[in-house]
Amino acid sequence: MAGVALALLTPARPIEGLRVLEELEEGTASLRQLPGPALFAFANAGVELGDSSLSDGDAQRVALTIVVGLVVGKFVEIAGATFLAPKLRLGTLPNGVDTRGLLGAAALAGIGFTVSLFITPLAYPDPPLLEEAKIGILGGAVIAAIIGIAVLGPGGPSDSPEQVR
Repeated sequence: MAGVALALLTPARPIEGLRVLEELEEGTASLRQLPGPALFAFANAGVELGDSSLSDGDAQRVALTIVVGLVVGKFVEIAGATFLAPKLRLGTLPNGVDTRGLLGAAALAGIGFTVSLFITPLAYPDPPLLEEAKIGILGGAVIAAIIGIAVLGPGGPSDSPEQVR
C-alpha cells in the first residue's frame, strides 16, 4: 500500500531540475528485485499439502486445468500475439527483441500467481476445490518458472540472438 501512495505522490516531471521519479526508481531498484510480494502471497495462500491433496477426481481436474492454463495458455497467448502483431501490421517490436527473449518472457508469464490466489475463492467457493485450485496455481507457477529459466538461462535454446520479424 505504501508503494501505491508513493506512486501517486511522485512527480513524473522534474521539479526545479530535480528528477524525483528517476532518483526514486534508481534508489529502490534493489528492493524491487526482492521476492516480497510473491512470498507474501505464498505465505497467505493457506495451502495444506498432505495425504488428501488431489485425492478427488474433480479436484485433480481443477488443478490440472489451472496448471495447463498458466503454463500453456499464457505462453501461447503471449508468444502468439507477439509474433502475429507485426505480421498483421498491428504494431512493431522494440529493437533487440529476439526469439529466445520473447519465448522466455512468454513462459515466465505463467508465474504470476499473486492475483490468481486472491481471486480463486470467488471462482471456487467449495473448500476442497479451492484448495486444489491453489495447488494448481502454485504448481503452474513453479513449472512456468522452470521453463522460463531453461529458455533464458545460460545454455538455453540458441544463445545467438535472432530478431523476431
